[in-house]
Amino acid sequence: MLLSILPNAFGGSQLAICEKAPERPNSSYSRQFIRPDGAVSRLSVSKPAPLTNGANGARCHSAILPLPASAIVWAERISSEDAKTFGGAIALQGNFSPDRVDISEIIDIQAPPPRIANAAAKLALESTDPNPPAQSRPVARSAWIWSPAVWIDTPEKIWAMQSRHKLEAVYLTLPTEAGQVRNIDLLSTFVTEARRRGLAVWSVSGDPGDVLEANRSALLSRLAAYADYNRRVAAGARLAGVQLDIEPYLIPGYRLSPAAWRERYLATVRMARTALPASTRLDLAMPYWWARHKDWGDTLLDALASLDIGITVMNYRTDLDALLDGARPFLEWSQRYGKPVNIGLELGPIPDETRRHYRGSADGGELWLLPLGGHPALMLLSAPTDGLPGKAFRYTHATDAPATVITFAGNLARLDAMTEKLLPVWSAWPNFVGLTLHGLDAIDSNSRLGD
Repeated sequence: MLLSILPNAFGGSQLAICEKAPERPNSSYSRQFIRPDGAVSRLSVSKPAPLTNGANGARCHSAILPLPASAIVWAERISSEDAKTFGGAIALQGNFSPDRVDISEIIDIQAPPPRIANAAAKLALESTDPNPPAQSRPVARSAWIWSPAVWIDTPEKIWAMQSRHKLEAVYLTLPTEAGQVRNIDLLSTFVTEARRRGLAVWSVSGDPGDVLEANRSALLSRLAAYADYNRRVAAGARLAGVQLDIEPYLIPGYRLSPAAWRERYLATVRMARTALPASTRLDLAMPYWWARHKDWGDTLLDALASLDIGITVMNYRTDLDALLDGARPFLEWSQRYGKPVNIGLELGPIPDETRRHYRGSADGGELWLLPLGGHPALMLLSAPTDGLPGKAFRYTHATDAPATVITFAGNLARLDAMTEKLLPVWSAWPNFVGLTLHGLDAIDSNSRLGD
């Protein structure tokens, strides 16, 4: 389907959703959407003549808008189900610079979930033991190091990081080609030395598009390369396991059918588990919010329970209550099914964002929900307008969405203070196996963690 915003003969615009993308070579704005079956559609703002049903073989749903295409700042397709739930208020979060608007989240404003204000009471509720240990048991620390150049060209940086931050494992990007790991001899030497130093080495692999049928052969080729590497090298040079960091919610078009993307994800994980030798450990990195998402949640976690996998939760928050809330469903799952769970924390730099709030309005507004043949669209305008064929939301105010609610931003003292509160709680869960740090390779190399 194509969502196009085109000038019409009356100086306004025609908003259309089409089953087949007509060619618009002079498009001034274009955005691609992907369905779980791999079909591609495109959102575009173009200058050619109006789009009509049947143009270039496309079957379209359209609406004539009495405004120029230049007035449309941003537009997004959403699912019909989401459109039905959008009620009194919507917030858009992202970057609202004068020359470009990038939206990272569309938020349906609901009543806030109940919170337990007393942190001590919250800690007690989170533990499986009514009397959690006064001292946390030792837990492993690991880190992602994404750039292959680090282990290839400067392995001494990893040894220094291991020493400073008491790491017991690292997740590395290992380039592959034609079903083989590149630099096999170099990798074998590195892993052997890492093991001698007490550091386990995992491969980490993942692209949002790995859930698509078109990408299946590439993923299988990477997995085959890791398995082939472990077969070819001595026991002391073998990888400790494979981690998949596949996040289909980053695919444009995810919002149209989250449940269908979940099924694609599950099929991909099952395929990966089958493709890897039974002796190869498989871990899945996933965001904390999947556990409570209406389309993922228990459906996802229960389906994974039959597989020989572990989970690393990207629990990227810095508030105590939020960290506990994010971890709990996974720890309960680990207890129920005997699966290992790591908890990931964010240390790297992340830009601040802005959250702009819009409330439903009978007098027009800047944000519009437009029903177009069962394929709704949200459209943000540069100024309030009325008389459009849909539901209007008027801008009310903006709030900051600081990155400090997500990342510790290199502040290791703050991280240490938080983990002192968290580890006694998480350690009471027997299948909690450790902390995994993201962004550690981007912070001050002179800082020390856990001293």
